[in-house]
Amino acid sequence: MLYEALARVIGDMCVRLGVPLTLRAISLLLNNVIYEDVLEAACLRMLEEGKLIQVDKDSYTTRNMRFACRVNLLISREYQRLGMTLLHTDGGSEVRYIPASAEHRFFEVKRSSIGAHAGLGLFVRSTRRVPQGCVLCEYRGRTLSSAASSAAKGVYVVRVRSSGMFIDGISAAGEHLSLATFINDNGPLRANAQLMEYDTLSGRVFIVAVRDIAPSEEIFVLYGATYWGFSSYEELKQHWKPPSVPVAKAAAVLSEGSKCRRCGETVPWRALRLHSDVCGDPLTSMILLNLDCLPRSEYTAVCTAGRILAGERVRAFHKATSQVNLSDPQTLAHTCEDIVQDLEFCFTESGEKEESS
Repeated sequence: MLYEALARVIGDMCVRLGVPLTLRAISLLLNNVIYEDVLEAACLRMLEEGKLIQVDKDSYTTRNMRFACRVNLLISREYQRLGMTLLHTDGGSEVRYIPASAEHRFFEVKRSSIGAHAGLGLFVRSTRRVPQGCVLCEYRGRTLSSAASSAAKGVYVVRVRSSGMFIDGISAAGEHLSLATFINDNGPLRANAQLMEYDTLSGRVFIVAVRDIAPSEEIFVLYGATYWGFSSYEELKQHWKPPSVPVAKAAAVLSEGSKCRRCGETVPWRALRLHSDVCGDPLTSMILLNLDCLPRSEYTAVCTAGRILAGERVRAFHKATSQVNLSDPQTLAHTCEDIVQDLEFCFTESGEKEESS
């Protein structure tokens, strides 16, 4: 009778937590009501019956969770649910990457902070913060062999250096094909992102953060002075003139927002097509406290004061760091707790205060 109850409880724990559990972890979750030797006997019997599999020499999970556990060990559930992932780039390295399916959870389109003449801009949502080095989005659109046909309509064309082709971010009907087309150029001093190409991802252009981007901050990239018809930004600054009144009025009309009938969010007319694909996603406004790649578990990052005894610290440290590359700040230095120093790195304001103190 006791075994059947323990088997049901242990199996439910493995499914709900999504990570392998040690005997000690199971005992703690049960408030130390059951002795560890009893739990060990129950787990061994469950192994024999095929209800559990052994992930490590002292950790277990259910058979149907073995693949999910591997993912959850390296990428926290909150991180996965948000949509951010890792992108394999040159040299076998990995960087944080916001795929197209999750861009709307991080960014929103509204009037640019540059001024009325600039029209719309792309902003980080007030509930998000983007770390340095993160791939914000991909410049998606129609692939062209020449930019001449689109230049006459308004330049939303990016040249792909690796292939010599061009990507037009606007459809033939004038619809924006990616959020990257809303990013403005505000000069070299205000740029917080840049266009980037990778050898292993030929033919694609990405927007990468060159520094941490705060909540509600607008994203700026450098198009280059030649994009505006000048040889340098100093020359552009000297000769720049505001747009004529008709052009400014037309830009204002296109920037006006309309209320979505489905979710009630006010969306600029030019961004309606992109919004319709992701309308109603509740994660766009949800405040998430931990944007960590790594979960807080015995295998990656844990609190030394509450969960690791002094004698087990070295063993736990090896477990935590064997999953990642210590020299890669994208996967360790800024994403989890340092088991030896007991220092927490996170993107919440409270975490920053603790770090600075």
